[in-house]
Amino acid sequence: MEQLIIGTLNVNQLGVPSGVTVENASNEIYKNLELLLAYVREFFFCYSNQKVLILHEMKYKSSSRITGGYKEFERVLNNEGYKILKNNVSSIQDTVSFITLAITKNKDVKLNSHSIFTHNKIARYVELKYKDYTLLGVHQSIDSEQKQKPLNLDVFRKTCKNKFVILGDLNVNLYKMGIKKKEDLSENEVQYYKLVNDNVIDVFGNSIIPTFAGGSRIDYILVSSDIVSAISEQRQDNSTRIGGKLFTDHSLLSITLNIE
Repeated sequence: MEQLIIGTLNVNQLGVPSGVTVENASNEIYKNLELLLAYVREFFFCYSNQKVLILHEMKYKSSSRITGGYKEFERVLNNEGYKILKNNVSSIQDTVSFITLAITKNKDVKLNSHSIFTHNKIARYVELKYKDYTLLGVHQSIDSEQKQKPLNLDVFRKTCKNKFVILGDLNVNLYKMGIKKKEDLSENEVQYYKLVNDNVIDVFGNSIIPTFAGGSRIDYILVSSDIVSAISEQRQDNSTRIGGKLFTDHSLLSITLNIE
């Protein structure tokens, strides 16, 4: 039996809020990339070949200076034996300047070339295959954000029947959902309800600990019911947002899967 440890973290556009000019932000971006490199190394410190880390809201292409910083980040990781898995950004027609990507040292973790989302040409998801497991890292947009529609997770659920993990920032606030009328639910909230009522398990479902600095839980790891028994550990690292290690306002979530 082997283990696969999968983590998800929204890096909050490298800590630079929208509207800040590149000239004012460049030094902060490079400093925060160094912090992120240190955190990646810490995450992979033990059992590095058995881990996958998915990052969301990674600042990428809003300017040549920011892109240059990202490329240096990628170059350093490649030199240290990591591989970065992301969609072909040259073909992406997303209106935003950040992407979702995966970092791993496991040569058997690959991009899923048969993803149902392949032709969406958006930057905020990465779909991976590991043996007969499917890992979908996703940052779901909200209606007011760049008018970008979220990925249709209901379609994914109907296509991928077994052994899957959906993880990321779903922009679903369970604390608020409980007091909303059904007709007032957002598209993301409706999708979440459909999933958890269709044998998809919210791994941290009983947790009331916020994953977001605003005091809400909007980051999730959802798994197909057939792999729940394979989860030997679940972890929430709040030091990324309140311990000074990073610049983000999100916690890291991770699970350990025991794989036959």
